[in-house]
Amino acid sequence: MKEDAVREEIEATINRAGFDPLNPAAIRVVITDSFRRKLGACRRIPAADHEGEETAEYEIRIARRLFEGDHGNRWRDTVRHEVAHAYVFETIGSDVDPHGPEWKDAARRAGANPVARCEDEDLVDASYVLACPNGCFECRAL
Repeated sequence: MKEDAVREEIEATINRAGFDPLNPAAIRVVITDSFRRKLGACRRIPAADHEGEETAEYEIRIARRLFEGDHGNRWRDTVRHEVAHAYVFETIGSDVDPHGPEWKDAARRAGANPVARCEDEDLVDASYVLACPNGCFECRAL
């Protein structure tokens, strides 16, 4: 059920943002319990890892905890965030800053909040945050 909702959001995001080079069927969805400090991830799937999925080119992983408790629709923003990464990988490549201007533009088009980190303490497992006051970086640690 969660995977179906994520798939629907991926397709809606691609259509809304005009991310035509992306094919929703080429994106593998994984809901994971393994994330402690992040909410989502997107990676290009190497040909050797396709596991019989001829069309799978990307994998979007979403933290299961986003669907639990009182987090509302925060998972949707995370999905949009990760679809923006897939779009940048597809159109520009992986040699750009992961949360640089190209990604921020794509995230806005996708309807995502164009930030690299979540500030919600209930969602991110960290004891403290080290951050540049100019917004250059942010690091959370246990």
